[in-house]
Amino acid sequence: MRRRQPAHLLEIDGVDVDVAIYKDARHALLNETNQDQVTTDIIGWLLLQG
Repeated sequence: MRRRQPAHLLEIDGVDVDVAIYKDARHALLNETNQDQVTTDIIGWLLLQG
């Protein structure tokens, strides 16, 4: 049985989903070594939602 990813399940329900995967990042993205990139991406995404 193939496990479905959460983003895919939301898309099936009609939710618009954006996914970003950060190489070598773990679970606390805002505390990782690439936190500046993550923060920049979040702010950019928020501005596009406006």
